[in-house]
Amino acid sequence: MELADINRYLAQAEEQLAYWKLQKLKFEREFEKSQEKKDNEYYLLDIKDLCDRIYSCDLSSKRRDREPYAWGRHVYCYVAREFTSHSLASIGKLIDRNHATVINSHREFENLYDSDYGFTKFADQVLNELETIKPKK
Repeated sequence: MELADINRYLAQAEEQLAYWKLQKLKFEREFEKSQEKKDNEYYLLDIKDLCDRIYSCDLSSKRRDREPYAWGRHVYCYVAREFTSHSLASIGKLIDRNHATVINSHREFENLYDSDYGFTKFADQVLNELETIKPKK
């Protein structure tokens, strides 16, 4: 084996080592995020009850009125998805909706929150009250 071959193998090994160090770093970051999310996890039922109480409506209702029903569901889905690690299906099940509705509501929340001042005020009621319910430990 010549010196050039050894140097080539050494360069390949260093590339692989750098790759795996990067993968390890990514994994550690994801793990930290998941642990942080679990530490601050709320109960889904508490979030739903908070939304029901503030908006004075039942979010599991089939009504499609924009305010408070549809907007309330958007807020609930956003908060539940951001502050819990529950599956989309379990988030939706509590309001008699499926996982696709949860995804759409989360996306709709982000769009409306940035563009509609009325919705922003509406959503901030729950986001401000969220601090009153304690995360589970």
